[in-house]
Order: sequence, then C-alpha cells, then structure tokens
Amino acid sequence: MIDIINSNNFKKDKYLFSLVSHNLDIDNYKVITNNKNYIIVIGKPNKEIWLWTNNLNNDVINELINKINIIIKEKDYSFVCKQNLYNSLKEKVNYISKPFIYNNYICKNIIKPKEVKGRLEKPTIDDKEIIASFWKDNCEYFNYDISYELCLKFAESWINSNTFYVWKINNKIVSFVGYDIIDNTAEISHAYTDKHERGKGYMPYLIYEVTKIILSDGLLPVLNTDYSYESSNNAYKKVGFKETELMYSFTTSMHKNKKL
Repeated sequence: MIDIINSNNFKKDKYLFSLVSHNLDIDNYKVITNNKNYIIVIGKPNKEIWLWTNNLNNDVINELINKINIIIKEKDYSFVCKQNLYNSLKEKVNYISKPFIYNNYICKNIIKPKEVKGRLEKPTIDDKEIIASFWKDNCEYFNYDISYELCLKFAESWINSNTFYVWKINNKIVSFVGYDIIDNTAEISHAYTDKHERGKGYMPYLIYEVTKIILSDGLLPVLNTDYSYESSNNAYKKVGFKETELMYSFTTSMHKNKKL
C-alpha cells in the first residue's frame, strides 16, 4: 500500500497528478518513495516519470536527486513536476533541460459563451477519417511525427469511448474534444478546431457543452495546455476555467554527450 497518495498533502495536488493514479494501474509500474513527503512514479516505458513532493528542504531535494541519478544511470528520461520542485532541482544539477511548461486549469462554475451555430454530437465510425486527418494536422503543427494510420487508431478509440464529442455545422465536423475520467476528475484533451474554422467561437462553445456534461456527472473538469498557446488557453478561460499551478516537463541530459 502506498500511503502517501492517500495523504492530505498529496490529495491537494491530486488533480495535477491524476496520471499518477493511472500509472499505478499499469503492469510493471515502479514507485520510489519514502512514504512521507515524496513519490516518484514510473509507468509506461519511454513515458514521462512523475515527481511529487510537499517538502523542498535541502535533505529531501538531495534525496530526490540521488533517486533521479539512479534512474538515469543507463539512459536519460523525461520527468514532470511542479514549478517549485523544478526550480529547486535546477539550482543543484546541470543536466536537466529547459522545461516545457503546462498551464493547469479547473472549472467549478461554468460560464456560457456567445452562442454559435451548429450542434453537439457524438461521432460515428463514419467520421473516423476526418477526425484522424484533423489530428494529424494538429500533431504536425506541434512538430510531432505521427503516421496517419496511428491517427486512425486514435480516432477509432475516441469514437468508441463515451467521452468524445464533435461540433457539427451542416453535418460537417468543425471541432472535437474528449476527456478521460481518472478518479473523480475528467481531464479534457484531444481538442481541435479545423484550421479553416478558427476564430468563430466553436471551441469555447464545445468546451462549454462538454463541461456541463462533466459537471452534471459529479466530476471535476481539469485540463492542461501549452503555457504559450494563447488561443487554446483563452478558449478555456471564456467558459469559466481558472488557472491553478504550472507544471514543468523536462528531460535529463546525463548521457547526451557520451559516445556510443
């Protein structure tokens, strides 16, 4: 039993670390913790490792660094942690990268945006190709190398879920968004608007309608976005999402300059 994830301190941050709970359901996960004030969760191979602590004193930071050094002994990894922990680590080691910054939001009170034409629907398998095409376009925008075939698999899995919605204008999909339920939170993700239909208010209204569904189910709507992606962030703010705390994703470079 990992007592720390049931502690009051961790519960305060649980919406930020919802994927910790998800990783604990994965086969062969690994946890490193003193069960008092820090936890390191290693889930899927080649995925980000989650770091959490409620104590930034020198002894705890040094212990965390020792644990990280053991983890990256053979190869470099990516990690996610809160901003204050990243800053504490950066002061002591020189092998962590400039971070990718996530902006975190929660919504307890929904705000209705300006109404737009169209309607909310759940997509069918006939919509798979257009959703896959849109998602490939999204990934390419952020310089993610992904095949159309993999995008088709993603699209099919989203369509088969009960938590994925599209906004249609005259039977044409212009936006879509989904969410994943983890514990008592619903993490909104997979948000996209057709690049030819942006700036018309479709995404804020779609987020509004989906967030209403989430709240009616007694779940806390949460999401994280690229801190620098203003258009996406503004869409969430328009419907009542409030900024909470920044999360930092960084990669180690201990082995970067080692010869093969």
